Amino acid sequence: MGTERTTFSTRRFLVGKAGPFPRLVFREEVMLALDQFSHLHSQGEHGGFLIGRKQDIKSAERYEILVERFVPVPQRSDATRLVIHQDHYRTVELALKKGEEVVGWAHTHPGFGVFLSSFDKAQHQRFFPEPWQIAYVMDTQANERVAYHVRDDEWQRLGGYYVIRDMAPHEVGITSKQRSSPWLRVVVAVLALALLVTGITMGVPVVRDMIRKPEPVTRTLAQSG
Repeated sequence: MGTERTTFSTRRFLVGKAGPFPRLVFREEVMLALDQFSHLHSQGEHGGFLIGRKQDIKSAERYEILVERFVPVPQRSDATRLVIHQDHYRTVELALKKGEEVVGWAHTHPGFGVFLSSFDKAQHQRFFPEPWQIAYVMDTQANERVAYHVRDDEWQRLGGYYVIRDMAPHEVGITSKQRSSPWLRVVVAVLALALLVTGITMGVPVVRDMIRKPEPVTRTLAQSG
């Protein structure tokens, strides 16, 4: 059995603590878009929809929430709170691609903490009632970001989340044990044989010199004089 290199196209980085339920994963470009959005809207509350996919997994976390896109909700720049209307939700639903779902929402709390107000909670339960739908709160002034979800009518703060990044073509992948190609074994055998023959050919004179009987020291000194 040999080894063959298998390259995976993405890598995951954990922010905070893992588990236990649910597993939340952001694409790196979504995180960058959220940070840029929050810096551009440094006054009042602003935000939008998180679009992605819910995928069942065989672990204690039960399923994974993959956030692939962020769709801002249009509102006034001086708005003191993010208000989502049914028209906003319907517009986003009509624009979903095949397999996509609204997996939650995100909004800013610039300078006043990463909590959910009573208005935020009521809005979440109206538009995002599933336990796998999350509320992501950003306070970039305090450099804090937190995700919440509701399970059995109880609000829970997730300990952490993952950021998934596409690997560059030159990055090294992960190796896994697989059967190597028979042609590869033939090439390796031929190279080994060639090195062996070369070593024997070059080694014969060396061995001959090593076993040749040495001349007496006095004779050598006389010749050099």
